[in-house]
Amino acid sequence: MIRWLIADDLTGAADASVHFASRREVTLAFDRRAAEGLVAIDTETRTMPAAEAARLVTELAQGLDGGVFKKVDSTLRGPVAAELEALRVALGRRAVLLAPALPAQGRTVVGGRLLVDGKDRGPVRDLVGIDAADASTDADLDRVAATCAADPTLLPAGSAGLAAAFSRLGGRPQPAAAPPRVEALLVVVGSPHPVARGQARLLEAQLPAGVELRDSTQAGRRALHRLPAGTAVLATGGDTARAICAELGIESLHVRGELLPGVVWMEAEGRILVTKSGGFGAPDALLLASLKLLGDG
Repeated sequence: MIRWLIADDLTGAADASVHFASRREVTLAFDRRAAEGLVAIDTETRTMPAAEAARLVTELAQGLDGGVFKKVDSTLRGPVAAELEALRVALGRRAVLLAPALPAQGRTVVGGRLLVDGKDRGPVRDLVGIDAADASTDADLDRVAATCAADPTLLPAGSAGLAAAFSRLGGRPQPAAAPPRVEALLVVVGSPHPVARGQARLLEAQLPAGVELRDSTQAGRRALHRLPAGTAVLATGGDTARAICAELGIESLHVRGELLPGVVWMEAEGRILVTKSGGFGAPDALLLASLKLLGDG
């Protein structure tokens, strides 16, 4: 059973750990303080130099009890190889079983090559220095998860797709919790990804009543301090979400469920925080998520 999920950014920690939230208490934290259920830790190492990221992961791994899952970006951004090897050594595992595929978002591995929306990004070994398991469907990922579960000498590593496969080992998922209706919502699009910028433009063109849109992390942080109490916040991009948590003094969040695939709602300090990776989702994802929070979707 997975006890610890270690991710290199906040949105990744959220969209991987949410698959366990219908059965267990799931806490997203920024350190390894004790908590019940599954603990997803954001190490914030996505943009760190490889040596620094490896050192931090090694320190974090000391004394971890129970199953560990290493969340990686489905397009293998960040110091992936350094973190995986550091974690493998620290935990005393024989090998890493890497499966970064996320079929629902068009990320697959075929013949050892990473494909993103059908476009060949090259051999995984050339990208991160190790091989990855082929997977183009959720059934493929289910087999990878079963292999890892049967062999405790392996360190499982993958995207939210593999995390979901681990959650399915426990049987059919229960219905996800629905968020309470909110009266006001701040949407902060700090990610520069073209997908996120397109979603922001569509939301701006059809902006629902009660929604305030800010197109940068800095503008979003300034807006936080004049919002009515109870206003929900939707942040696109891991750095943006982490900056908002810092501004609000949030040190951990309770992961509750998904509004849409990869759009995760959490609770902390009496506020609802929703996160979404910058590169995921349909053009109307921000609009649909906003309407769901307002009770209109």
